This record gives sequence, structure tokens and C-alpha cells, in this order.
Amino acid sequence: MGKIYGLVARNPASNEAVFEEARLQPGERVLDIGSGAGHAMQLAAEGVGPDNVRGVDPTASLAATAEKRVAGSTVAMAVAEDLPFPDDSVDVVWSIASFHHWEDPDAGLREVTRVLAPGGRVLVAERLLRREGGHGLTASEAEDLSHRLANLGFDDVEVVRRRAGRHEMAIIKGRLPAA
Repeated sequence: MGKIYGLVARNPASNEAVFEEARLQPGERVLDIGSGAGHAMQLAAEGVGPDNVRGVDPTASLAATAEKRVAGSTVAMAVAEDLPFPDDSVDVVWSIASFHHWEDPDAGLREVTRVLAPGGRVLVAERLLRREGGHGLTASEAEDLSHRLANLGFDDVEVVRRRAGRHEMAIIKGRLPAA
């Protein structure tokens, strides 16, 4: 079931929207949390090289699919709350259509903060929902997430609304202060 959901939950339009919002620079190190089959990782690899791309997914078969799709990348079977990467080891972290599955969002955000290098950026993208309880976030939940990022010390926090195929999505972005 996890593999099927992972293959259909993230549509190419949402991956491309996050990729555009990230504005990756050559050589930046990217981490995709909830990488699914690796489409967004593939976009990142085209911009920064596969050796600068990392991914995690809690489903072993999806992690293996993503690693095959982006040869030279590093993909682990892991969750946001326990990232298997050193402190300050990535420049950009994104989570596309997976934040709503995180078991402990605050612990996951602390892990994101830990692995991000000074000046690093986070992007959390979710489908915008009219009411709580679905696969995505409501506008008020997206605003709450932006406040959580600000409380963790992120600067330039904002909620960007974008169309992604038939759906509207929220991309919550922030940047850690430079050292």
C-alpha cells in the first residue's frame, strides 16, 4: 500500500513547483524527505548533480526505487524525526506531500534544523485543504507551520500559494541565519 500511495501522491506538478521555488544553485546539497519514487530528487540532480542529492522515505521499496532513479544519490529508509545525516550537511531540505504523515512534526522540524547548514533553506509543500484531516494542510495549519519555523530560528519565513495541476498547494519556506 505504501508504494502505491508514494507513486500517486506526489504529482509532477507539485514536484516542479517546489523545484522552482527552491531556486537551487550549482553544488548545493539537497535532502528530499518522503522522496517517494524520486521524481523531485531527479529534478534536483539535474541542477546540482546526483552526488549532492539525498532522500529518505519510510517505505523500503520506494527508497530503493528513488535510489535507482537517481543513480549516484544517497537514499535511506528513514523518517523525518530520525534523519541519518550529520549536522549541517545539507543546504536545502524539502518535503513534498509528506509533512502531514510525520509522526511528530516538531521532532521532524528539529531534525531538519539540525541537518541544515547555516544559511540553509527548508520548503514544506502540501496540498491546501478546506478542512482538517486530509492529505494536506489547511491555510491555518500552513500558517501554524510558518510560526513553528520562525520559533526554530528561521528567517524569511513565508507561505506561498501555487497551483499544481488541479490543486492549490501551500509551500512554507524559511532560511536559517548564516553563520
